[in-house]
Amino acid sequence: MNGVLQDASESQTNAPLFSVIILNWNGRHLLEECLSSIGSQTFRDFETIVVDNGSTDGSVDWVKERW
Repeated sequence: MNGVLQDASESQTNAPLFSVIILNWNGRHLLEECLSSIGSQTFRDFETIVVDNGSTDGSVDWVKERW
């Protein structure tokens, strides 16, 4: 059992320390400032995940093009 737990923790050594999750629905006008603010942080051991809920304002295309 101890070997299983050790193997699991070893496989996560390259994983980000934490995730920043942004929920979006037609918030294109807010995304640039939000993502720029996150990107300007000096701490780098994280991932950013944008979850879109069917936006019709071009949010998805904008994120794909810019980030």
